Amino acid sequence: LIKYQISVDPSSQMTRTVGAVTQLLLDNLMTGVTYSFSVAAINSDGTGPDADMVMFATIADIPGPIRNLMKTASSASSITISWDPPEPSDGYTNISIYIIRYGILDTTGEIVTSENTQKTIINLEPGIPYYVAVSASTTGGNGNETGLLVFSKEEAPVKPVKTS
Repeated sequence: LIKYQISVDPSSQMTRTVGAVTQLLLDNLMTGVTYSFSVAAINSDGTGPDADMVMFATIADIPGPIRNLMKTASSASSITISWDPPEPSDGYTNISIYIIRYGILDTTGEIVTSENTQKTIINLEPGIPYYVAVSASTTGGNGNETGLLVFSKEEAPVKPVKTS
């Protein structure tokens, strides 16, 4: 045995030939990506077959804060909010889910989730201020919350009833 050939995918991104070592540090991998890894032995007769493929995943980065949180619609019992994803960065990975925390001021509140960048929160009290906070989540963890104070619409007044 003279050396090993190590292949790492996705996209045949990396192939290295190394000496007769039994450990190798792979660096400059992207976060939140699943890689496949194989090893083949090389000697004076040529390169042998690849060993069984091994899969591993790197941990995703914790995302930054979401951007441009705003109320886009409301009724007496619901509020629709929208936002932009965090700024992309080196090693940026897809957001797994968005976590939305909301409640009447000075209360613990409720938590709901969204897979996209919009959410309608229902069953609200009319004309009440609500604090809404949104954070992005990846397999690496949750980003910092971005918050907004919003009001549900007040109910329309009822028509007075004439009494005698």
